[in-house]
Formats: sequence, structure tokens, C-alpha cells
Amino acid sequence: MTTFKPLVRHKLADQILDQLREAIANGQYRQGEPLPSERTLATVFGASRVAVREALVALQAQGLVERSHGRTARVLPEQADIWAEAEAIRLPGAPTERDVRNVRQMRVFLEVEMARNAAQTCSAQDAERLRNALEANRKAIADPRVFLQTDMALHTTIVGLSDNPLLVATARDLLNWLARFQTEAVHIEGSVMLSHREHARIVETIVARDPDAAAKAMFEHLSRTHMAYGRLHPPAASDEVPAGEARSESLK
Repeated sequence: MTTFKPLVRHKLADQILDQLREAIANGQYRQGEPLPSERTLATVFGASRVAVREALVALQAQGLVERSHGRTARVLPEQADIWAEAEAIRLPGAPTERDVRNVRQMRVFLEVEMARNAAQTCSAQDAERLRNALEANRKAIADPRVFLQTDMALHTTIVGLSDNPLLVATARDLLNWLARFQTEAVHIEGSVMLSHREHARIVETIVARDPDAAAKAMFEHLSRTHMAYGRLHPPAASDEVPAGEARSESLK
């Protein structure tokens, strides 16, 4: 068993996430190898299984591990080396609302074509990974915070089906960066159920190996979420405002 460091920050899940990421980057858990079980990690860290599970969901969202029902998380071969390298792109550390809109637009361009590519190459193993990620997303419907994590994990799984490591790394960086600015949208009434239905449609079309339908489903999903964010943060009033501070209406 790897020797982990004592927990020192306030949020346990973040501390667990940081140490597991470091263990993967250092090769303590190699490509294809399983991580310890949730129960074991909870004992090692002296934390709840809820905190451990949140950290594992975040690892999945970052494309580092694969999780499926009844099995421990396993380090993904195609992502481990990418994560250890430098960031694919450099994104603003203190972004404005204009920065967020620009990155969201770039995400649409990338993910629509990556959904198309995923549908063209989807294997039986890929389909299982997608269904597992979709099921995790469904189970999190009642918890907006966890739903957002599983949302990012599903999108990361889709982009991870590409055999182009630069595209995967770039899309992963965009997803991780944008996750900080999507917390409001999941609290809008009905948005979680709608997002899950859209996710299901995306997965359905990819598994059916229908490239045009997959690209269309992804475009419609991202366009809808982009518009929802825009209603909360109107361009004219918020271009130079620090991201996350501008709001035009109450969440309903």
C-alpha cells in the first residue's frame, strides 16, 4: 500500500484527489492497474467513503481513471501519460466572463467533432465505458454538485475515445477549467434532468455509430447550456467582470 501524506486542507475530497493524482503521476499506480477500493482508501485517509467517492469521480472527470459499478477505479492507459505532461493550453487564472464565453465556444468546436469521431470508432469496450459514465450521471441526479462532477466525467470519457492525444489533452483542460463556472446552472429547476436526457441521447448516438446524429446531439446540448449560462451572465453587462460574479436573474 502506498504511503500517503496526512490531510491538511479543509475539504477532504480535494486532499484525497491531490494525493491520488500524485500517486498516479509518480507511477505508484500504473496504466491499467486498479486503485485501492473505496473502503480501503477511506481507512487509509481517515475519511468517509463519500469524500473518497467524490475524489474518484473527480479523477474520472479528469480522464485519469475509469470507474464502473462493482469494480474499483482503474488507471486509464491513454490518459495517464498525457496528464503527467505540461498543460496542453494555458487558460486564464483569473478569468473574466468574456474568457469563459470564449472557452465555452472553443469547447463546442472541439467536442462536436470529437463526438462525431467517437461514433465512427466506438468499440464494444468504448460503449461499456460510456454506459457506465451515463449511469453514474443518472444516479447523481438528486445531488447537483455530484451531478456536475459526473457530467464532466461523461464528457471526458467521450473525448477520451479519440486516438489523438493532443485533442484529448486540450479538451480535458477546457472541461476541468470550465467546471468552476457551471455550478449555478445545475441549480436551475429542471436543468439536471434535461442535461441527463441530452447526455443519454449523445451516448445513444455514439454507441449506435451514427456520426452525424452524435455531432448534432452534442451541438444541441452544448448550445443549450451555453445559452443558459449567457442568460445568467449577459455579455453587455459582464465582459470584464470576474467570472462567476455577474448574474442577471434569480435561479428558478
